[in-house]
Amino acid sequence: MLHFHHRVVPINTLIHVILGNTYSVIGFIFVAFSWIFCVIFIGSMDTSSFSFSDDSPITQGIVSNIEETSSSESKRRIYAYTFDYQVNRRKYSDVSYQSNSNVNVGDTVQVEYLADKPEVARIQGMRRSEFGMTVLFVLIFPIIGWIFAGLGIQKGLSFVKLLKHGELTTGKLISSEPTNTRINNRTVYKMSFEFTTKEGKKYNAVANTHLTELLEDEEREQILYMPDNPEKSTALDGMTGSPRLKNDNEWQAMDGGKAFLYAIPPVIFVLELILTFVF
Repeated sequence: MLHFHHRVVPINTLIHVILGNTYSVIGFIFVAFSWIFCVIFIGSMDTSSFSFSDDSPITQGIVSNIEETSSSESKRRIYAYTFDYQVNRRKYSDVSYQSNSNVNVGDTVQVEYLADKPEVARIQGMRRSEFGMTVLFVLIFPIIGWIFAGLGIQKGLSFVKLLKHGELTTGKLISSEPTNTRINNRTVYKMSFEFTTKEGKKYNAVANTHLTELLEDEEREQILYMPDNPEKSTALDGMTGSPRLKNDNEWQAMDGGKAFLYAIPPVIFVLELILTFVF
């Protein structure tokens, strides 16, 4: 009958393992900082194309002012065109944006407006905001960050399961192969360790790391594996912080300072989301 451990994993150790691995760190830093630019750019995105149509009423207007904005697209400065127009003898004023135009102050322009909200208008061919829909490309950066963060969290949770329920043994390094990945200008190696389960069967535990010295400092490295599926295994020194047992039922708490640092990017992102959707 298989025996599963039920060890206690302190919160600091959980943070190290889940948020401290390379994928999680890179992913959440990328997400936290790229989201700031997403909010700035998408907040200035023109969505008026969803409101206007070929049937929108048109009138004439006069360009009263042209100002250079601080924004640009495709290395071309974006300009704000203030224009005045009338609907049912009532005067209105609005602003349209474009990066390249032959329109000058005093020119007559075609203005399209919303029939039920004539105060909402734009110069035909221009936008109501500084950036067009193409600005959505900035979303690719937090998406990339979330892919990395997701991989890191998935990896971390699998490690947590091993810490809680895994069987501890030792394994011998049988191969170390360089990969195409580099971290901090160091090559990541795929290191394989052979270990034997309590049932006497041999398996290999694989760890990918650029800190190879942590996995080469002992003749036999400590290995954790799941009793019901020994293929789910890893070397302890392959986890962030190299967890160590406090006793048979509990792992030692890792450095609280580092745990705090690992938690900063995810917390920043959560605060950004709150500020984005609340304010």
